[in-house]
Amino acid sequence: MSIEILTDAILRKVSDVGKWQRDFLCHLFRLALSFRGRLNFLNMARQGCYNELTYRKNFARCVDWLVFNVALITKYMLPERIVVFDPSYLSKSEKHTPGLDRYWSGCARKAKWGLEIGGFSAVDIVNHTALHPVAEQTLPARVEKSGSLLAYYGDLVCEKAILRYPYLGPRKSGRGRPTTFAGKVNVGQLDEQYFTPCALSDDDTAKAFEAKVYVNAWKQWAKVVVAHYYDDKQKLKSVKMYACSLTTVSGAEVWLYYQSRFQSEFLFRDAKQHTGLEHCQSRQQKSLHFHFNLSLSAVSIAKVLHWFRLPADQRGPFSMTDIKTQYFNELLLERFFAAYGIEPHNAKNIPAYKTLFDFGKIAA
Repeated sequence: MSIEILTDAILRKVSDVGKWQRDFLCHLFRLALSFRGRLNFLNMARQGCYNELTYRKNFARCVDWLVFNVALITKYMLPERIVVFDPSYLSKSEKHTPGLDRYWSGCARKAKWGLEIGGFSAVDIVNHTALHPVAEQTLPARVEKSGSLLAYYGDLVCEKAILRYPYLGPRKSGRGRPTTFAGKVNVGQLDEQYFTPCALSDDDTAKAFEAKVYVNAWKQWAKVVVAHYYDDKQKLKSVKMYACSLTTVSGAEVWLYYQSRFQSEFLFRDAKQHTGLEHCQSRQQKSLHFHFNLSLSAVSIAKVLHWFRLPADQRGPFSMTDIKTQYFNELLLERFFAAYGIEPHNAKNIPAYKTLFDFGKIAA
């Protein structure tokens, strides 16, 4: 299946997208996987088939990216999946782009001047990969309206949350409120009366324990998993804590889901390195929103076409580098064949075409 067939079929499920815009978006997705250099309007005009003004105007048009990507996710992902929210810092050195401020950069481990997007990722638990549903730019005005950055992000796990054991002893007689809690949780020394083993790593370097405890920051009971990581001498090296407001889920599932959430980081990485997530020239908020979602959606489409569609036993590591090389070769070959009037699909030309098609790929 070609990228045009796939994207056209999905775009037909998106309302208010006409024939011309469908063709334009199909062209954009292929261009996002083929371009060399920066994915900006000037480079699009150089390597694409429209002029710079056409790209600028159409980037300012609205597209329901959530509907498009959810259709892609539900068609190709397995039902066992989770949705992950993860803010991502984008470098930007200008002074007049909407949303410019100081945001936390995980790579630099400090706040840096630039932009930020709040990206949602759908993580396939079985296949250990993520696809992009939608991303929203963080704007200082919206943060101020919410009251704080924490409130804007939503309910995030508090790193220094206080956990309390439920009281399991006998109820006292007489008046007064019954005892609810039985002390605070020390994650380094777990009370075996409450925490029970729920999972073990393959190499015996980590062991997870689960319990239902009260989270002060959430003001509710939650299923909490505490993972102990050990060194070569089986001494406790570090502790990590995971919490889920759904208390009926098993501790092993909570641990698995939290480990899988890091697939969203790979989604942002591939978009930054290969599909120009940080390359937008525009200063318009609509165009920025279009660009961010185009870049992340292009990675999802590449995964669907070149990884998800393969049988599970034939899937190797997902390589955006090879995919970009392949599409660039195809773009260049189409230009050469068109310029010299050669038909690439003739039986005589097909072997040479296929050889050149994979030129430069690492896993060819």
